[in-house]
Amino acid sequence: NGSPLVSWYLMTRGCNVEGDLWYFGSFLYDVGVLSFGENTIIDDAHIMGHYFDGELKVKSTRVSGLLHQGCFAHAGAVVPFGEHTPYTTFLTGDDDAMTSADEV
Repeated sequence: NGSPLVSWYLMTRGCNVEGDLWYFGSFLYDVGVLSFGENTIIDDAHIMGHYFDGELKVKSTRVSGLLHQGCFAHAGAVVPFGEHTPYTTFLTGDDDAMTSADEV
């Protein structure tokens, strides 16, 4: 799961992988609109590029840094580089917000 073969596989499916990616995630949706920054580690997080708001919407999602267990990057989110605590949710750029489960 975390080998260079994962990066290669994702790139063959249209994903943009900008450097080292260690993927130990559980769900990865819409690979063709996903982008991973340099030195990214995904630890059992959910990454997706679509949502439904009366109609299906597909948006580019960019992830970087260290996402711990339970993190969720919604379609259109831009996850900044850094270490992100477990169960942090990154919302679409339309919402212009980032929140965590602690704040809900």
